Amino acid sequence: MKRFIRWLQKTTAQFLVVLFFCVCIFLVLAFAQWGSGSSCGSQFPKWFGCVLHKHESLAAGLIGAAAALFAAWIAWTSVQRQLEVQQQQARTAERAYISGGGGYRAYISDGTQHVDTTQFVLTVQNYGKTPGTVTAYAVCVCDRADLPPQPAYLEPTYRPTPFDGTYPPGGGTLPITPKEIPPSASNPIAYGRLWYKDVYGKYHFSFILPLKTPHDHTSLVGISYEYTSST
Repeated sequence: MKRFIRWLQKTTAQFLVVLFFCVCIFLVLAFAQWGSGSSCGSQFPKWFGCVLHKHESLAAGLIGAAAALFAAWIAWTSVQRQLEVQQQQARTAERAYISGGGGYRAYISDGTQHVDTTQFVLTVQNYGKTPGTVTAYAVCVCDRADLPPQPAYLEPTYRPTPFDGTYPPGGGTLPITPKEIPPSASNPIAYGRLWYKDVYGKYHFSFILPLKTPHDHTSLVGISYEYTSST
């Protein structure tokens, strides 16, 4: 039904509808002229003018009815278009918004919190209004100097890690998986992507994080947009 409505909203479809009305009017007038027994000649332009003159009231009624139907159809398609826009806006406002991030692994030992700088922990959070399910993830950690021109997960041979975790809206930050930080990375940076779906469709979220100075993003200046692109 939605495909049919979108087709009706196109200019080509509107032209075809107008052409259909014109053909119907022509056929009705032709039958009326044939049944009247009178003659209007055989040349098309003159014949049509003669038929319009002889059946002026019928022609006016048909044209008026066709115009009313066409106007009603235009109004109906406009209403359907507006409803579709409103539904899309509602889906955008109500859907799940899942983001990925993380940091060094933190743990508690002997009642004291410690930070393990050899491990990065990928986390997830849903700040939307409906539940979302993470179906796969990609996470990489390297030194800032070794950051490739584009994310490794965009390479044709890369295969994201399958995952199945549903996260409610308004939830806290929850861990997904740890990732070892290369010992040679003096200025480690983590990047990756989450693939997730909600009740309306499928989306992805990309992230990139400097670990040594998480609140200083100057080290991210000049990186490819692909590292932060999301849909």
